[in-house]
Amino acid sequence: MMQSGQDRSDDDGPGSLNILPLYTSLRAYSITSVKAYRALLRRDRMNRMQPRGANHEQVYRVLRSARGPMTAYQILDAVRPKGISAPPTVYRALNRLMRDGLAHRLESMNAYVACADPQDRHDSAIFAICHDCGHIDEMHEASVMEHLMRKISKHGFAADQTTIEIQGLCASCAGSSCAR
Repeated sequence: MMQSGQDRSDDDGPGSLNILPLYTSLRAYSITSVKAYRALLRRDRMNRMQPRGANHEQVYRVLRSARGPMTAYQILDAVRPKGISAPPTVYRALNRLMRDGLAHRLESMNAYVACADPQDRHDSAIFAICHDCGHIDEMHEASVMEHLMRKISKHGFAADQTTIEIQGLCASCAGSSCAR
């Protein structure tokens, strides 16, 4: 039996959103809108739990086998022989891969890379990008990110995602430029 003020939610997971207290605290609420919102939450959970389709797998294979970052149109050219011919299909696949933590978008290059450590789910990454050869190192520095998040939260800012891109010379290029 539920106590007063507690409402049943279809979300059971930690950090789940229970919208009923919000609605019940309002004077006039529509039970239809509560049910509709719950249906949207269920549909969203189902979308996140759905297995990736063939298009997602093709795009992921291309990213994993790439020697460097790829633009969406480079990916499209690579998957075209597999039957994917529309840019929106590639963008949907890329969005899903990023949401699943399997790919990252490099904003400065308008390009995508496969996650270097897809087994370790992380919301942020630091990329060191060589501007000579294009080599990219992906790093996960939890202490650096935690420090940054504390700093920005003091300013009242709430980050949705964090990607840090550092451009310079990789060890190979830095060594070869010293030898010149």
